[in-house]
Amino acid sequence: MQKSLKTILWGILLGGILGSAISSLFSAFLAPGTLRDIFVKGVKIGISPFQAMLGFFELTFGFSFHLTLISVIIIILVIILLWRM
Repeated sequence: MQKSLKTILWGILLGGILGSAISSLFSAFLAPGTLRDIFVKGVKIGISPFQAMLGFFELTFGFSFHLTLISVIIIILVIILLWRM
């Protein structure tokens, strides 16, 4: 169970980084149109920043993920490759 959780977390991290880089490359080389929109446009998921100010202390919390089709494909491929190692 522990190895599988580690594998999935590493796969999401590495796949997200690689998928983001490949998605950026696709956006630079593909001509504007339907194919580019399918691969490059994504969904932003997360929590908008929340700010708490207490006079002497300020805390901001928030995060978001920008997922594209390429990122999801790369994440799945990296998890499969890491699982088989």
